[in-house]
Amino acid sequence: MRRAVERTRHDACNPEQELAAWKAGARNAMPETPPPFDPDAYAAVAAPLLGLDIDPAWMQPITANLRVLAAAAELVADFPLPDAVEAAPRFEA
Repeated sequence: MRRAVERTRHDACNPEQELAAWKAGARNAMPETPPPFDPDAYAAVAAPLLGLDIDPAWMQPITANLRVLAAAAELVADFPLPDAVEAAPRFEA
């Protein structure tokens, strides 16, 4: 039986604590609302997990791109769609 890991909203913003909680078995414990995206923390944690050795000089441009991508994703995610809209089965040009 998995032991439930008690977490706070602040814990969800800390990638190291998120990874530790995941390893401890709290894989399905999702916060009510997602924490704000932190591109600096994401890049710092994701690079080693992906096996990437990133030169520190490149971290600022990488996190700048992640901020742009996050802003674009937020526009898409926040676009209101009526419940009756169905996904297209395929797209044709």
